[in-house]
Amino acid sequence: MQLFEFARANRVRAVGNSGMHIARRRVLFTCVVILAAVVLRAPGLSGPGLWFDEAWSAFAAGQSTPWAAANADATNPPLYYALLQMHAAALGHSEFALRLFSLWCGLLLIPLCVQLGRRLLDENAGLLAGAAAAALPLLSWASQEARMYTLLACLVAVAALALHRVLTRPTRAAWGVLWGAELALLYAHNTGPVAVFWLNLAALLAWLASGRPRRPLLWRWIAGQIGVGALWLPYFLSRFVLLPAANSAQPNTLALGPEALLRLWRAFWELPWERVLHAPLAWWTVLALLAAALALPWRRAGARWAVLHALAWCAGIAIGLVVLGNEFHGRYLVVAAPFVCVLAGAAAARALRWRWAAWPALLALAVPFAVGGLALNDGAFPRDDSRGMAAYYARALGPEDSVLAWSYADRYDLAYYWPREGVSARRITLPEGAEMADVLPLLPRSGALALNVWYTQRADFRGMLPCLLEGGSSLPPERFQVTGMASLLYRQPGLREPVLDAADIRLGEGAPLARITALGRLPAAPASAAWCLPLALRMESAVTGALKAAVTVRGPLGDEIARADAVFATANQRTTAQAAPGETLTAWALLRLPYGAPPARYPVFVRVYDEGAAPSGYPIEADRPALGRDLPIGDWVAQPGAEWPEAADFGLPHQPELTLGGLTLAAHDLTDGALRSGDALAMTLLWRGAGDLPALTLADSAGRWSVQVPAESVAPDAIRREWRRALVPADAPDGVAELRLPDGTVLARYPITALPLTTALPAGAQPIDVVYPLAGALAAVEADSMFSLARLPTITLYWRGPERAPSVSYTAFVQMIDAAGQVAAQSDALPASGARPTTGWRPGEIIADAHMLRANAAAAPGPVTLIAGLYDAATGERLRTADGAEHVVLGTGTLGP
Repeated sequence: MQLFEFARANRVRAVGNSGMHIARRRVLFTCVVILAAVVLRAPGLSGPGLWFDEAWSAFAAGQSTPWAAANADATNPPLYYALLQMHAAALGHSEFALRLFSLWCGLLLIPLCVQLGRRLLDENAGLLAGAAAAALPLLSWASQEARMYTLLACLVAVAALALHRVLTRPTRAAWGVLWGAELALLYAHNTGPVAVFWLNLAALLAWLASGRPRRPLLWRWIAGQIGVGALWLPYFLSRFVLLPAANSAQPNTLALGPEALLRLWRAFWELPWERVLHAPLAWWTVLALLAAALALPWRRAGARWAVLHALAWCAGIAIGLVVLGNEFHGRYLVVAAPFVCVLAGAAAARALRWRWAAWPALLALAVPFAVGGLALNDGAFPRDDSRGMAAYYARALGPEDSVLAWSYADRYDLAYYWPREGVSARRITLPEGAEMADVLPLLPRSGALALNVWYTQRADFRGMLPCLLEGGSSLPPERFQVTGMASLLYRQPGLREPVLDAADIRLGEGAPLARITALGRLPAAPASAAWCLPLALRMESAVTGALKAAVTVRGPLGDEIARADAVFATANQRTTAQAAPGETLTAWALLRLPYGAPPARYPVFVRVYDEGAAPSGYPIEADRPALGRDLPIGDWVAQPGAEWPEAADFGLPHQPELTLGGLTLAAHDLTDGALRSGDALAMTLLWRGAGDLPALTLADSAGRWSVQVPAESVAPDAIRREWRRALVPADAPDGVAELRLPDGTVLARYPITALPLTTALPAGAQPIDVVYPLAGALAAVEADSMFSLARLPTITLYWRGPERAPSVSYTAFVQMIDAAGQVAAQSDALPASGARPTTGWRPGEIIADAHMLRANAAAAPGPVTLIAGLYDAATGERLRTADGAEHVVLGTGTLGP
């Protein structure tokens, strides 16, 4: 405490011996803080492997001259690279040496913050600002990374000090330092223009507030800015104007608003940035914010000026990155870090004067520094580890194998460690923004292929390469993960070029939203081989969401057995939210039948959806009938000769390994659960071995009823997957049913509940009595004749069960058809919202089936006709009435607004 007693009021005026004593204490304190920062930061210099951006720094540092290093990166200014090249030429190119330059700049920032705090506030605030610069987690992280961010922070601090001197006591030296700092900022980072703009604006605001400057000062300021601009002009014309096109096409992760402000504050204390984006808010960051707000000396102009600087820098950087097309990252906030350190020093200096409350306040201010520093290398959040990945490639691959990596330049992170880890495989860098025709010739046709996946990589957002590498292969890739980097190793890559057939499938009602113009040809191949199915989509109108394709495969019972979801994107990874009408985008769906699927014809469907606006899919119009929002696009012809891998995921929860003759029941999805009379029990079984598949028995444990569940006809492969369905008798009483193998082994037990039988129509129902020969009759309906788009009614159908329950579970539909023959509103569902499937209908039974209609997007007020009916969801075919009609007219009405 005594160290800070020498500065009480405003600014210490060093006079004679007293001033020298204060200066010596300042130097001593600063040296101690710098030493502590070295102890804290130096061990991290040789810690984690270089990540992607750091490896680019290593590439630049390895150039023969500073000029070559300055031109090594077309997307970043040259100053840092030139300085790093000279530093590496003297100290080497190891991870430690490359990061050491950032540590030097981080240490230099400490005395700069001391001076900035002294100039803006007082001696105590300056000393504590230096301590904050040594402890701030964001600066500690930046000091251990081979990038330009601590250099950027130093230049900002120098510019702020020079600006303060120009505004208070202008000298030639101050002008020269200010102009030099501005020019260095412009050549140090792409956010430099924001820095220079703010410096000019801050000077203007200060002069307006004080009633100055004199005309000579203004002319000098204008002349200096013209000189700085002229020296920056070559870089501006040759590189800077091209940055928006060179940067990511993906949306920025920071939407400006109240939540973004809190994230910006957290980014100074919590690292990495992924934690700030996704982890729950830590209480200590709020504590730090409240403590700083209470302790700041708001009456001091210097404190208010520092707050304005910090806020303006953060906002300016966020807005500037959006303009440049860069994705926001917390590392860019180092430009505001010097002012945050000054504010922390000012708050701590004021808290020291609170006597009894001093220590609690200081503790509250110190908590985020301590906790944030301890969490610098939180393993719960990803970071590249190209060193660990290269070591894996050295172990797993040989000279005949290849590693594929996407990048807009050579993957310098892998290149740095390739010789250091002794990797013998070939490294192939694929260019971003490349279409299939450009990529396929670059892929080797022999040896294994490993696809390097960087967790922030956007070059293959739509997943084209995994689709091409796995399509046609029976072996799924082997996955290897090291923190934020993964590798997919294809031992038998497919590399089959998909064939696309022209199509014309319209999406949306009324004015089309988009059209599917091409579909990949479906396979005639063994069932074990995966298949790559691309889809081309042409936009017809602008949309705000990212459209995706859901490609599904249905099994013999009409159930979905495989699915692949793929996003539509352009070659440079722009989604439909960023595409203009007339642009064509592609989606790459990778389909794989479930393990053991037998040779058969499997129908394939496509649906286009938007997770936000239309999660259930858009209406589809084509030259073939759609099944709801799913359009059949053909059959996957699974041929004999499947080669299923020995070690694989069966996709079934139970693996009993039950032996029955020459067969083994390897897996199934049977789970004990309650059923009702008339319910259908679906099951999936996986067998190994030779011989005919056995019939199963579903029987009442008391012997009152039993049902045979025969095997479907499947080819006698060594591994066979089959789907069966058993129907509980519609008149089954309460009890327990058992599903048994022929030898009596019980696979599952099901409590059975008998449903009450209703045979009378309710009062008020309008009789219809339209007979469906295969499914009983539509006996009655309850519906209004006046409808409103804002409040559609519930239509209740009353079905009468047939003499014999149908073997097919039909779907009921209700539709409003407008005068143009278009569907204005509809509802499709299994009867009674799935509670009473047609397979469980009993003779003469009345089943109430309520439907809540949903209006379609293009619906308009006017006369409508209400119709209803049944269809087979597996085929899309409507069930016909006794007189051959595909639907029943329930009545007419008017659809109001």
